[in-house]
Amino acid sequence: MPLTNATLRRTRRSSVHELAASGVTLLLLTVGSPASAQSPVPADAPVLSPRVTVGAITSIQPRLHGGPDGPYLDHSLGGAVPGVAAGVKLVAKWRALVAAELSTTVPLKVMQSGRYVKGLGPVLARHRDTLLSLLVGAQLPVGIGALEPCAGISVVFGSPIQGEVRYENAAGDVAFTTGADAVFPVGRRGAIIASLRYSIVARGDDARYVGLDRYIVRIGAGYALQLGAK
Repeated sequence: MPLTNATLRRTRRSSVHELAASGVTLLLLTVGSPASAQSPVPADAPVLSPRVTVGAITSIQPRLHGGPDGPYLDHSLGGAVPGVAAGVKLVAKWRALVAAELSTTVPLKVMQSGRYVKGLGPVLARHRDTLLSLLVGAQLPVGIGALEPCAGISVVFGSPIQGEVRYENAAGDVAFTTGADAVFPVGRRGAIIASLRYSIVARGDDARYVGLDRYIVRIGAGYALQLGAK
Protein backbone atom coordinates (compact mmCIF):
# COMPACT_ATOMS: atom_id res chain seq x y z
CA MET A 1 0.00 0.00 0.00
CA PRO A 2 1.51 3.38 -1.00
CA LEU A 3 2.38 5.79 1.78
CA THR A 4 0.22 8.89 2.10
CA ASN A 5 1.76 12.37 2.37
CA ALA A 6 0.68 12.55 6.01
CA THR A 7 2.52 9.29 6.74
CA LEU A 8 5.63 10.58 4.96
CA ARG A 9 5.54 13.78 7.02
CA ARG A 10 5.26 11.85 10.28
CA THR A 11 8.13 9.56 9.21
CA ARG A 12 10.42 12.47 8.39
CA ARG A 13 9.59 14.32 11.61
CA SER A 14 10.19 11.14 13.59
CA SER A 15 13.60 10.83 11.92
CA VAL A 16 14.52 14.38 12.98
CA HIS A 17 13.44 13.68 16.57
CA GLU A 18 15.47 10.44 16.60
CA LEU A 19 18.49 12.32 15.24
CA ALA A 20 18.27 14.87 18.05
CA ALA A 21 17.97 12.12 20.68
CA SER A 22 20.89 10.20 19.14
CA GLY A 23 23.00 13.35 19.18
CA VAL A 24 22.45 13.86 22.91
CA THR A 25 23.39 10.22 23.55
CA LEU A 26 26.53 10.60 21.44
CA LEU A 27 27.59 13.71 23.38
CA LEU A 28 27.17 11.83 26.64
CA LEU A 29 29.21 8.86 25.43
CA THR A 30 32.05 10.81 23.84
CA VAL A 31 32.84 13.03 26.80
CA GLY A 32 33.90 10.09 28.95
CA SER A 33 33.38 8.47 32.32
CA PRO A 34 32.47 10.46 35.44
CA ALA A 35 35.02 8.42 37.36
CA SER A 36 37.86 10.49 35.93
CA ALA A 37 36.09 13.85 36.24
CA GLN A 38 38.28 16.92 35.90
CA SER A 39 36.80 20.39 36.28
CA PRO A 40 37.16 22.57 33.14
CA VAL A 41 36.80 25.66 35.39
CA PRO A 42 40.04 26.44 37.28
CA ALA A 43 39.75 26.52 41.06
CA ASP A 44 40.95 30.14 41.13
CA ALA A 45 38.52 31.26 38.43
CA PRO A 46 36.31 34.30 39.11
CA VAL A 47 32.71 33.90 40.22
CA LEU A 48 31.62 34.29 36.59
CA SER A 49 33.87 32.93 33.84
CA PRO A 50 33.10 34.30 30.36
CA ARG A 51 33.75 32.06 27.36
CA VAL A 52 33.63 32.99 23.66
CA THR A 53 32.89 30.26 21.10
CA VAL A 54 32.99 30.19 17.29
CA GLY A 55 32.35 27.17 15.11
CA ALA A 56 30.85 25.52 12.06
CA ILE A 57 27.42 23.88 12.01
CA THR A 58 25.25 21.67 9.85
CA SER A 59 21.56 22.61 9.98
CA ILE A 60 19.02 19.88 9.24
CA GLN A 61 15.34 20.59 8.51
CA PRO A 62 12.82 17.92 7.47
CA ARG A 63 11.19 18.05 4.06
CA LEU A 64 7.42 18.31 3.78
CA HIS A 65 5.07 17.74 0.86
CA GLY A 66 1.68 19.05 -0.20
CA GLY A 67 -1.59 17.98 1.38
CA PRO A 68 -3.18 14.61 0.63
CA ASP A 69 -5.95 16.19 -1.51
CA GLY A 70 -3.84 17.35 -4.41
CA PRO A 71 -0.49 18.53 -5.79
CA TYR A 72 -0.29 21.77 -3.82
CA LEU A 73 3.52 21.72 -3.68
CA ASP A 74 5.86 19.21 -5.29
CA HIS A 75 8.98 19.98 -3.22
CA SER A 76 9.33 21.66 0.15
CA LEU A 77 12.10 23.74 1.70
CA GLY A 78 14.18 21.31 3.70
CA GLY A 79 17.44 19.40 3.82
CA ALA A 80 20.90 19.90 5.29
CA VAL A 81 23.00 23.04 4.79
CA PRO A 82 26.26 24.33 6.32
CA GLY A 83 26.50 27.39 8.51
CA VAL A 84 28.34 29.17 11.30
CA ALA A 85 27.65 29.90 14.95
CA ALA A 86 29.13 32.19 17.58
CA GLY A 87 28.30 32.77 21.20
CA VAL A 88 29.22 34.08 24.61
CA LYS A 89 28.68 31.95 27.70
CA LEU A 90 28.98 32.83 31.38
CA VAL A 91 29.74 29.89 33.68
CA ALA A 92 29.39 30.40 37.43
CA LYS A 93 31.55 28.64 39.99
CA TRP A 94 28.46 26.81 41.20
CA ARG A 95 28.04 25.38 37.64
CA ALA A 96 25.03 27.41 36.48
CA LEU A 97 25.43 29.03 33.08
CA VAL A 98 23.79 31.50 30.73
CA ALA A 99 24.60 31.85 27.03
CA ALA A 100 23.80 34.11 24.08
CA GLU A 101 24.24 32.51 20.66
CA LEU A 102 23.86 33.53 17.03
CA SER A 103 23.68 30.90 14.27
CA THR A 104 22.94 31.17 10.56
CA THR A 105 23.38 29.09 7.41
CA VAL A 106 23.57 29.27 3.66
CA PRO A 107 20.02 29.33 2.21
CA LEU A 108 17.95 26.23 1.62
CA LYS A 109 17.06 26.17 -2.09
CA VAL A 110 14.62 24.10 -4.14
CA MET A 111 12.61 24.37 -7.37
CA GLN A 112 8.87 24.34 -6.63
CA SER A 113 5.70 23.79 -8.66
CA GLY A 114 2.06 23.35 -7.69
CA ARG A 115 -1.09 25.17 -6.65
CA TYR A 116 0.72 27.02 -3.85
CA VAL A 117 3.11 28.57 -6.42
CA LYS A 118 2.20 31.78 -8.25
CA GLY A 119 1.81 30.81 -11.89
CA LEU A 120 2.12 27.14 -10.84
CA GLY A 121 5.91 27.24 -11.34
CA PRO A 122 8.51 25.98 -11.52
CA VAL A 123 10.24 28.73 -9.52
CA LEU A 124 13.20 28.82 -7.17
CA ALA A 125 12.32 28.95 -3.46
CA ARG A 126 14.95 29.84 -0.87
CA HIS A 127 15.14 30.49 2.85
CA ARG A 128 17.53 30.63 5.77
CA ASP A 129 16.73 30.65 9.49
CA THR A 130 18.98 32.89 11.58
CA LEU A 131 18.56 32.21 15.30
CA LEU A 132 19.54 34.53 18.14
CA SER A 133 19.22 32.46 21.31
CA LEU A 134 19.29 33.15 25.04
CA LEU A 135 19.90 29.91 26.92
CA VAL A 136 20.32 28.82 30.53
CA GLY A 137 21.68 25.55 31.81
CA ALA A 138 24.27 23.80 33.96
CA GLN A 139 27.81 22.51 33.63
CA LEU A 140 28.18 18.84 34.56
CA PRO A 141 31.76 17.56 34.94
CA VAL A 142 32.16 14.34 32.93
CA GLY A 143 35.41 12.54 32.17
CA ILE A 144 38.15 14.96 31.12
CA GLY A 145 35.66 17.69 30.29
CA ALA A 146 32.03 18.59 30.85
CA LEU A 147 28.55 18.28 29.45
CA GLU A 148 26.49 21.48 29.36
CA PRO A 149 22.74 20.93 28.77
CA CYS A 150 20.79 24.10 28.10
CA ALA A 151 17.41 25.43 26.99
CA GLY A 152 15.83 28.77 26.25
CA ILE A 153 14.20 31.05 23.72
CA SER A 154 15.38 31.99 20.22
CA VAL A 155 14.40 34.97 18.09
CA VAL A 156 14.01 33.89 14.45
CA PHE A 157 15.09 36.07 11.51
CA GLY A 158 14.38 35.32 7.86
CA SER A 159 11.62 35.35 5.25
CA PRO A 160 11.26 32.62 2.60
CA ILE A 161 11.16 33.74 -1.03
CA GLN A 162 9.33 31.77 -3.72
CA GLY A 163 10.15 33.14 -7.15
CA GLU A 164 9.41 36.86 -6.80
CA VAL A 165 7.09 36.44 -3.79
CA ARG A 166 8.44 37.05 -0.27
CA TYR A 167 6.40 35.58 2.60
CA GLU A 168 7.11 38.02 5.43
CA ASN A 169 5.28 36.15 8.19
CA ALA A 170 6.03 32.55 7.18
CA ALA A 171 9.24 31.87 9.13
CA GLY A 172 7.87 32.99 12.48
CA ASP A 173 9.48 35.16 15.15
CA VAL A 174 10.25 32.88 18.10
CA ALA A 175 11.39 29.34 18.85
CA PHE A 176 12.00 27.09 21.82
CA THR A 177 15.58 25.78 21.73
CA THR A 178 17.24 23.04 23.74
CA GLY A 179 20.47 21.08 23.40
CA ALA A 180 23.87 20.43 24.91
CA ASP A 181 27.59 21.14 24.50
CA ALA A 182 30.36 18.64 25.08
CA VAL A 183 33.45 20.50 26.32
CA PHE A 184 36.97 19.07 25.82
CA PRO A 185 39.60 21.31 27.52
CA VAL A 186 42.70 22.25 25.52
CA GLY A 187 45.24 23.88 27.80
CA ARG A 188 44.14 26.24 30.56
CA ARG A 189 41.99 28.63 28.51
CA GLY A 190 40.87 26.77 25.40
CA ALA A 191 38.40 24.00 24.66
CA ILE A 192 37.03 22.07 21.72
CA ILE A 193 33.21 22.20 21.68
CA ALA A 194 30.81 19.67 20.13
CA SER A 195 27.31 21.11 20.08
CA LEU A 196 23.73 20.06 19.40
CA ARG A 197 20.71 22.37 19.20
CA TYR A 198 17.08 21.37 18.61
CA SER A 199 14.62 24.19 17.92
CA ILE A 200 10.84 24.17 17.53
CA VAL A 201 9.77 27.31 15.66
CA ALA A 202 6.33 28.92 15.84
CA ARG A 203 5.94 29.27 12.06
CA GLY A 204 3.47 31.68 10.49
CA ASP A 205 0.38 30.61 8.55
CA ASP A 206 2.11 31.16 5.19
CA ALA A 207 4.80 28.55 5.92
CA ARG A 208 2.68 25.93 4.16
CA TYR A 209 3.00 27.77 0.84
CA VAL A 210 6.74 27.02 0.73
CA GLY A 211 6.64 23.76 2.73
CA LEU A 212 8.64 25.11 5.66
CA ASP A 213 8.63 22.82 8.71
CA ARG A 214 9.01 23.99 12.30
CA TYR A 215 11.81 21.65 13.42
CA ILE A 216 15.50 22.58 13.16
CA VAL A 217 18.45 20.44 14.29
CA ARG A 218 21.90 22.05 14.30
CA ILE A 219 25.04 20.00 14.91
CA GLY A 220 28.35 21.80 15.28
CA ALA A 221 31.97 21.83 16.32
CA GLY A 222 34.07 24.80 17.33
CA TYR A 223 36.68 26.34 19.57
CA ALA A 224 36.04 28.16 22.84
CA LEU A 225 38.32 30.60 24.61
CA GLN A 226 37.84 31.39 28.29
CA LEU A 227 38.42 35.07 28.96
CA GLY A 228 40.17 36.32 32.04
CA ALA A 229 42.01 33.07 32.86
CA LYS A 230 45.76 33.34 33.38
